[in-house]
Amino acid sequence: MIKAADSPAVRNFLAAFHRLRDRVADDPAMLEAEAQADPSVAKLCRDVGVAAFLLKNAQPRRSRFFSAPTMTRFVSDWRDYEARYARPVDGVVLAGAGLLAKAAALEFGESATEGTGEFDRKWDREQEGATSKADAVRTAMAFAEDEIEFQSERRECKEVLAERIRNGAQAWASLVEEADFDLADVFRRRQLTLSATVSRKPHGNYGASTDRPSLMARLHEAQEAFVFGVPLAAFALMRVVLDLVLTHYYAGKGETLIQKIHSAKERLPRSIGWSEVQRLENLVDDAVRLPRKEWRSIKDDERDTLALLEILRDLIEQAPA
Repeated sequence: MIKAADSPAVRNFLAAFHRLRDRVADDPAMLEAEAQADPSVAKLCRDVGVAAFLLKNAQPRRSRFFSAPTMTRFVSDWRDYEARYARPVDGVVLAGAGLLAKAAALEFGESATEGTGEFDRKWDREQEGATSKADAVRTAMAFAEDEIEFQSERRECKEVLAERIRNGAQAWASLVEEADFDLADVFRRRQLTLSATVSRKPHGNYGASTDRPSLMARLHEAQEAFVFGVPLAAFALMRVVLDLVLTHYYAGKGETLIQKIHSAKERLPRSIGWSEVQRLENLVDDAVRLPRKEWRSIKDDERDTLALLEILRDLIEQAPA
């Protein structure tokens, strides 16, 4: 089996990112000025941006990148890129293409309208794309039904095949109706989780183990529950992960999760600040999650869930050895 460390996509990203980081002495604030003064730095930014784009969009293979035992360096470098380099690199690339003036207000600047931020714009874009994909699926199903009836009337299709297509269309319609399954919602949440992707162990037999891959496997199940529209299951799984990681890695003490959070607070990674701790406390409080507040939008709920997935992911990845 090819390990993540052997993936060309991972190797290309690491090589380009390390060259860029060394070139600016690990100071991303220098990127814009250096790129304007030296075309080779601008090219490095393009190389890193392309390599990162390919990784972000390799969704079926991404769990392997983050879960392989040999990829500790990749995970830490990728998180560093996301946190400090992604925005200035994208800015250099867009500026080089003459697009920064148009893109800055949409992607890189602060919100110009109260209540509308970067996540809101991303959510709207993904919703539009998800709706288009869902409509395409419905169109394909309707076309298959119409076409099979047309061919059956002309006796150009075997009746066994026609019946299978009819049964398939009916089964799909039943799933959508009876399970309250919204394909556009699933497509949207799947795309939104790309920025918070949680790795999983290659196999699912993790039992009661508390090692990092096993905790990631549990967190991956929570992410999948979120994607497929089962939020209470996602929250329940996230609470289990939080309890395990606090107890076994951060010396969390107490009989309740809130007590464990408070007792472990000083030992949490630096990326977990006051607002992140508050989110963890809200996760423990069922009253915050059920029922959903009428004044909160679906967008608000999904933003919070994604933030929780990222916080728990960071707690696992940055846990003391």
